Amino acid sequence: MDLANNLVEVLGVKLEIVDATWATLIPGLVAGRWDIALVDMFATPKRAVTVMFTDQYFQTRMVVMGNTRENKRLADWEALNSEGRNIVVLAGTADEQVARDNFPDATVTPMVAEGLAAPLLEVAAGRADAIVSSEVNMRLYLAQNPEAPLEIVEPSRGISAQGYAYAIRPGDVHLLNFLNTWIRSNQATGLSEALKTKWLDNFPG
Repeated sequence: MDLANNLVEVLGVKLEIVDATWATLIPGLVAGRWDIALVDMFATPKRAVTVMFTDQYFQTRMVVMGNTRENKRLADWEALNSEGRNIVVLAGTADEQVARDNFPDATVTPMVAEGLAAPLLEVAAGRADAIVSSEVNMRLYLAQNPEAPLEIVEPSRGISAQGYAYAIRPGDVHLLNFLNTWIRSNQATGLSEALKTKWLDNFPG
């Protein structure tokens, strides 16, 4: 929201926030229901067939979140990659393919939901063994829900560090150039680092 407010201030336009599920983000963008997907989306080749991506504005990696209860706790990633283990992921995200590629012996279950809270609750309740998603979102959830019976499994391990980018409709080259200039300006002026400090630097371990 801080970046969205800064963006419309620079553009001199009115901000309109439209809620969407991950599964409808790109179809809604292409259909003209909104002008930019200003979300924490990984720029992947498959998505780039349909939309244009800005430069990366933040880099993170994917991690595994499991249950902390003794009878549910995963010792390591190898314990997750076995028959009978169930990984829940948010439908419409890159998480599903990453989970299938890295844990081929486990069952990967996509879940249609408004956000990560629902699949994380599946893990917390013991109905799923783990979730695979971005480290920044996992740590944000832990910071906001310190009592949740959840932990990052093997915190030193991560999957395919990638960058978040914003998505716009194909052909809008002027908007793409503006957004890339805006991203670089935020980095040069320290705004990006200031917001990272404000929101992300007080994660639990």
